[in-house]
Amino acid sequence: MAGNRLIWGVSMKRIACMAFLLVLMVNTLFASIVGDALGSIVGSSLDMAASDYATVVQIDGQEIGFGGKGIASLKHTFKQHDFSQVSYQQRQEIYGKAQISLGWPAWKNLLVGFGKGSKLQGDFGGMLFGQISDWTTLSIAGAGMGIILLDILFVQIFSASNDSMQLNNPDDPFNQLGIAAMAIGGGAFAVGRLIQALIPLTFGARYNKALRKGLLLDKNLSDTLGLDVALVPVSGSLAIRWVGKVSLNPRT
Repeated sequence: MAGNRLIWGVSMKRIACMAFLLVLMVNTLFASIVGDALGSIVGSSLDMAASDYATVVQIDGQEIGFGGKGIASLKHTFKQHDFSQVSYQQRQEIYGKAQISLGWPAWKNLLVGFGKGSKLQGDFGGMLFGQISDWTTLSIAGAGMGIILLDILFVQIFSASNDSMQLNNPDDPFNQLGIAAMAIGGGAFAVGRLIQALIPLTFGARYNKALRKGLLLDKNLSDTLGLDVALVPVSGSLAIRWVGKVSLNPRT
């Protein structure tokens, strides 16, 4: 009877110690992660706000900036400047310089994460999603790993049998809590990275579409077609004939 009480008292001390360390770890980890996450988000936001336009072109001696500021800024630029008087060749050159890449930002979001690829495109929403998603999911997975380590160091290592030390112990609630947190955090992290990889593709397509529309360019470049019609006299007679010419050269 006395032996059972002793074992029960030791077990309660271990659980209390584990609970105290767990609370201490969670508080410390939460404060550290929140500070780092806020610093990263605020820093990236300020960098995007202070960044220059990705592309600057000169039209009639006036500098006009494109890119790096989002779709709303692009549409505002087109409201301020009329490109209908600019030649097609110039508009095509502007589009070639100002269009944003889709592939590399998508890969960077997938491999590096934290919205770095979206930041390259000037997509604040995509950058913010990447930052929040990665910081949150990694925090959950890291907390789960910490719980498992604390369980091994302060519970399993002092157990009656060394055979009870295992990374996956169904009979240990702290161990199972840590594994569940790691699984949820890791799975959510993978899903978040896949979503991040898709964001630059959709944003880039919408941005380039708005750019083409603002520059009065069709996606299929149909405005490269030209049609010239003229009346030409027939040699050796008083007759005239219609002469039409279809050109594939850009119209100016």
